[in-house]
Amino acid sequence: MANTLKIRQKLFGLLIVLALVLLLKDLAPTVTRLAGVITNRDAGGTPVEQAMLRAPSAGDPSGLAVPAAAPGSEPTALALLVATVVRVTGPAFAGSGVVIDPSGAVLTSAHVVGDAAEVSVVVEDSQHLTARVVRTDVKRDLALLQLPKGAYSWASLAGGAAPALGSAAVVIGYPLGLPGPATVTTGVVSRLIREPDLGRTLLQTDAAINLGNSGGPILDHRGAVIGIVASVMGEYQSIPARGISFAVAAETILQEFLDGSVQP
Repeated sequence: MANTLKIRQKLFGLLIVLALVLLLKDLAPTVTRLAGVITNRDAGGTPVEQAMLRAPSAGDPSGLAVPAAAPGSEPTALALLVATVVRVTGPAFAGSGVVIDPSGAVLTSAHVVGDAAEVSVVVEDSQHLTARVVRTDVKRDLALLQLPKGAYSWASLAGGAAPALGSAAVVIGYPLGLPGPATVTTGVVSRLIREPDLGRTLLQTDAAINLGNSGGPILDHRGAVIGIVASVMGEYQSIPARGISFAVAAETILQEFLDGSVQP
């Protein structure tokens, strides 16, 4: 009788161990997902920055692609960035701009604004507003606008060292005045050009840029603005040129134009 009881106890113990093993196996994916969520949360930065911090993969060498959002889900990182880019229409040119402060400070190109005191701005391709021209710098081809009082989606300016050659460059803007949402193109940082006579540094990129992109942002893989589109080289000494465009680098914007502050 005693032997039978011991056997039953051993069998019961084995069943409990087996049940625990199966339970832990089922919970493993959930634990892994929770660990990932905690890691991302503790990493710091804005939701856009967190979503853009991705290691390149074989099918995505740039590390820039963000899966399309399912209906009803949270917007993707690129969708959040697109919301910071605006249409800007000046007296002679139509271009792009980027909101760099939640109160509605907008960076664009001086040649888009011209000598106007106010320009038309379309936010998120739906809200038509009039922006006040706060400051222009024709020499560096930069302009600062101020939207009416409100709360706006915004992108941060990249600080620190200049972007490395070959690093990711994401261009968002409204080329050729095409209707609908902003256009996204990608490339790399091709070259940095120092222009001491003009007091600026230019960033060269091979990303697709056209008329209408002027004043729009070039962003890095974190979603920070590394430059404001200035010009496109369509021809060089009568020879057609492709994939050669220029932007005023963020270091020039911060140090020479905004004097280290976003505030007008």
